[in-house]
Amino acid sequence: LKSKNLLLKYKILIIGKSVSKDYYNSLLKYSNENIQIKNEFITDDELQKLIVRSKFVLFTYSKSSVLSSGVLMDSLGYGANILGPDVGAFSDLAKDGIIKIFSDYEDLVLKINEALNDMEVSDNKEKTDLFISDNSWDKYAEKVYGLI
Repeated sequence: LKSKNLLLKYKILIIGKSVSKDYYNSLLKYSNENIQIKNEFITDDELQKLIVRSKFVLFTYSKSSVLSSGVLMDSLGYGANILGPDVGAFSDLAKDGIIKIFSDYEDLVLKINEALNDMEVSDNKEKTDLFISDNSWDKYAEKVYGLI
């Protein structure tokens, strides 16, 4: 956003507990009236409330990093519209039409604008509900039991 002079175009909340004080401090320089940066752990209840107030949840994981799908699954369960990188579980869910993905940071700005312009109730709600139902802990236990 900085390289495209768009730091004031979007209202953004970056929230999560940073393990590195240096990294957190490097983020703070992008804080402005539209970009809030909070270095704090949030509970599931807080996450759910933030998702309700958000147009979408953006995941910017690096393709080389190890991904944890916990927050992804929680966000899906809370009804978030998700935009994530074309990697891992994000790619799989995009193929099923459940979330939207971006290929690189150049593509990201285009996808953000598309996501903001396409805010009608999406047809992926049924797909998302089915996915969540098929991947619950109860279903997992049934699948493991079937294998045993």
